[in-house]
Amino acid sequence: LDVVVRLQMTIKPCKPTPALADAVVAGLPEESKELRELLVYEDDKHGFGFAYPRNWHVVTEDDNVVVLRMIERGELIAQCNVSPLGQKPPEHASTLDTLQRDIKQSLGDNFGSFVRAGESKTSSGLTLREVIAQGTASSQPMHWHYYVIRDEAGKRLSFAFTLESELEPQLGEVDRQIVSSVQFVPSASERAAQSSGNAARR
Repeated sequence: LDVVVRLQMTIKPCKPTPALADAVVAGLPEESKELRELLVYEDDKHGFGFAYPRNWHVVTEDDNVVVLRMIERGELIAQCNVSPLGQKPPEHASTLDTLQRDIKQSLGDNFGSFVRAGESKTSSGLTLREVIAQGTASSQPMHWHYYVIRDEAGKRLSFAFTLESELEPQLGEVDRQIVSSVQFVPSASERAAQSSGNAARR
């Protein structure tokens, strides 16, 4: 039995967000500007972007979460879930203690202890909260790295890295480098609203 299958493909260019890409690259530390080794993820709908190494791969993306995995020689090293949290006025921002409480509750019986928790500023002036926890999942020692980053207007983004504890040396400081590269820009809806307002004033 001879079967002839014809496959028709339509290739369309994606809509670039040059301002966002430029902002992400400009916000990178000087020592991280080996662009040939970095990729840039852009979310025009929520207005954020970040850089990540080529051994990280986007495996899932929707309105609520972007999932990336670090793969080396076919081995899964770590997973990162990136979630936009929406905008909250700085005066109503959650405290570091609240973040730790929420993480402990989320991990449930898997939680063991907190390794580190703190707050700092990125090179671009964004507020970064970091919490690292350790515990077990299915009897396997695990580490969880949580980050919440926000700008002065209260736009927020969360990163959750998950990996087996023995793979911590392979992750190194990559998680913090990824998070520190985050840049916020006006989202597509914010730009549209601004354009409408400008048109109405003419």
